[in-house]
Amino acid sequence: MATYAELKQDTANYTAKNDHGTSSGNEIREHMINVAIRAIYNAHKWKMPWATASEDLTLSSYKADLDSSYNPLFGLSRCTDENNNDYTEINPADQGDYTNTDDYVYWIDYNTSTSCYRVNTPSSATTLSVIYNTLSTDLSSDADVCLIPDREAIAYYAAAKTWLAKERDEKNHDRYMTLYQQRLKDLIDIDNKYTFKRRIKSLGERYDMGYNTRDL
Repeated sequence: MATYAELKQDTANYTAKNDHGTSSGNEIREHMINVAIRAIYNAHKWKMPWATASEDLTLSSYKADLDSSYNPLFGLSRCTDENNNDYTEINPADQGDYTNTDDYVYWIDYNTSTSCYRVNTPSSATTLSVIYNTLSTDLSSDADVCLIPDREAIAYYAAAKTWLAKERDEKNHDRYMTLYQQRLKDLIDIDNKYTFKRRIKSLGERYDMGYNTRDL
């Protein structure tokens, strides 16, 4: 993780500058830092916590809005109800094929009234627990922290775009994009190996042994 100030310094150094403490005249370079962060969030369906969120949705008339941080590029990673039923995403065009209250399916549309994406289901559930990838949040204050664990990847991308946008230097753009792409690949490889550990239930929790009276 790195602060906005640290990312400004890294990006300035990679563009052969030492004026990271001054915003005036460096608006393009600072903008490219946020462009880089957005690009990384959208480059992969990340599993690590820095790019995901969970939310409990209370259904009203079989639907509920997702938080505005929901990233529509990747859909939901998981959707379950209060009874631990797993839900399957369907094409909104097929919703007419699922009308029973025990059809554990959902579809996503856009709620123009609230400017949020919305989960719909025919199920009689009252709550849906969902996990999804999030959109990035732009940095604005020097103390703001970016949660992406590889600050070099951000700085390389921002430097590449700054060389192209501000200096029209394609050679340096290509050089730093190559460095960025390798860092991104390494980050994706780490994420692909990331797994959630689950507690293993004891025999007493899994089976009625005749003497275990705990309510499971």
